[in-house]
Amino acid sequence: TLKINTYPQNVTPKVVIGQVHGYDIKQALVKLVWEGSNKPVRALLNDRFLPDNKKCSNCHTFSVDLGKVRAGEDWSYQIEVNKQGIILQAAGKTRNIRWGDKVDGKTLSKDWANNSNAF
Repeated sequence: TLKINTYPQNVTPKVVIGQVHGYDIKQALVKLVWEGSNKPVRALLNDRFLPDNKKCSNCHTFSVDLGKVRAGEDWSYQIEVNKQGIILQAAGKTRNIRWGDKVDGKTLSKDWANNSNAF
């Protein structure tokens, strides 16, 4: 359980709540981002990656909206990465994305399932 009490006031806040990185991979598999009380928590996902910390010019980021939460409220999140895909939960909304599924025209690479992940 967490609560966001302090955040930038004069701009749209961008608070990274949680993230999962692969071993020796420059881009994260997923980042959960809170951008204010009036917007849903977003999961920013990278569709693919290159090994050995190489920059990936043909990798694409896409987002999945989860639940909304106001500043000062208690809430929770969950990121589960397994052999089938990724389960994302924030502020009462859950999304299950399987490896190889298309989301907004982007396909989450099955290669993510074969990599060691770290929070």
